[in-house]
Amino acid sequence: MKRRVHLRPSGRWAHAEAFRRSDLSIAAYCKQHRLSKSSLYLWLKKSAQAPRFVAVPLSAPATQARAETSAPAAALRLIIGEVHIEFAAQTPMPAIASLLAALARETARAGDGA
Repeated sequence: MKRRVHLRPSGRWAHAEAFRRSDLSIAAYCKQHRLSKSSLYLWLKKSAQAPRFVAVPLSAPATQARAETSAPAAALRLIIGEVHIEFAAQTPMPAIASLLAALARETARAGDGA
């Protein structure tokens, strides 16, 4: 009897991306990674529908919109898997909160159908 493996959504997306980068057929990839073909087909379909970029409208005062030649290092760095997000010390907290809320919504939406 085969033992069923439960993957988190991030693992599912990782397999979908790894398959796309590989030169293997679906059958060969699934055999190599002990996955069912139907699961990989589903993950490929869902990952293709998932947004790659989430636009978050931000409004900054004109004084913060200009670039500084000697920008300080990031005051806040978030690392989530392979995603790295850095915020400058001058980034308004509402802008950070807006981005994090959008990421949470997209993560929840991607996880619902997975």
